[in-house]
Amino acid sequence: GELKAAESALEKACRADQKPARACYQWGRVLQASGRHEAALQAFAAGPRGGIDAATLTARALSLEALGRYREADDAYRAALAE
Repeated sequence: GELKAAESALEKACRADQKPARACYQWGRVLQASGRHEAALQAFAAGPRGGIDAATLTARALSLEALGRYREADDAYRAALAE
């Protein structure tokens, strides 16, 4: 119910030309909560600056870790710390 509605609204906002700054991040977090980590990675990458900020990099690392992509997760965690 509510999670699906949030996902739909955030996806629409993220795909808009004039996207709100955190729409893609929030969409990715909803996808993570649904266990859809590959889709979450795509949502994070669609954000402003390609999702390169500490919060998005950390969330990205969580999805990479969940997918067993530990080397990439480590890189994302390190990049988040450098931000």
